[in-house]
Amino acid sequence: MDKETDEEVAVTLPVHKSAISSVDKGIARLHSSHMDMFEEDEDRMVLLKNGKKKIVVKLVSDRFARKDMIILRSGDMDDLDVKEGDLVKIEPYHKMTDEIKESWKMFVKKFKREEEDEEEGGN
Repeated sequence: MDKETDEEVAVTLPVHKSAISSVDKGIARLHSSHMDMFEEDEDRMVLLKNGKKKIVVKLVSDRFARKDMIILRSGDMDDLDVKEGDLVKIEPYHKMTDEIKESWKMFVKKFKREEEDEEEGGN
């Protein structure tokens, strides 16, 4: 995604610490009214950003959550280096995008190796 598109699909919300401690990481909760655009069985993964730090979590619906906050587990808050009230940017996460990025990195490495081999052979 380009920078302009990223800004169009991002939402920034303050963090509220989850009271649930049985699971340390990986789940964020939003009020149910924000989730009506998602299919119920859809795997709702999102990318959370705080400055240069970012994590991927599963987004779940919670009818008891405040409408103006995202609820995070303490482990995720630690990973993002945020505390209650800090703002985090929420963006859609697409595994395919990461797979494509990894494939591209491998392609670039291979291309550079082949280029170096040609230079060595040409000298």
